[in-house]
Amino acid sequence: MRTTILLAAAALSACATTRTSGAVPEPAGERITYETAACFGTCPAYSVTVDTQSGAGAFMGAQHTATTGAARFQATPVQVRAFRAAVAELRGVAGEGVTIGGARCADYATDMPGVTVTWIAADGARTVKRAYYGCGMDANRALFASLRSVPDVLPIKPLIGR
Repeated sequence: MRTTILLAAAALSACATTRTSGAVPEPAGERITYETAACFGTCPAYSVTVDTQSGAGAFMGAQHTATTGAARFQATPVQVRAFRAAVAELRGVAGEGVTIGGARCADYATDMPGVTVTWIAADGARTVKRAYYGCGMDANRALFASLRSVPDVLPIKPLIGR
């Protein structure tokens, strides 16, 4: 009987899987806020905050959005990972981000919208980065496209509208 139990345990342990992807573990309890800035037109201005552990989200429509004021949503784990990926490059940009006068803004257009992303760790530590979409539009094209994809990766399009 003891031999049978040992053989069964060995067989089950052979089926166990281990994560070996080398991916950086997600910080426990991190919150990310993505806030769009108004432009001199009808650009939607809103903020969205997502708890990366639970997927709980809060939307706050400010200007030119279908929903004005607060709304809640729930992001799936896949949506949370896509959101984190969409804003990840900005986190690594030196200084304040892509701002007028910064290293990644040799040329710029005025009256363009932008975004501010804030990462808040479980211990309260904050990282704040900004991206002004008028800065070095050719040089920053991929970064801006990634940042602008946030409404596509989170369930917030109906809250933003057009």
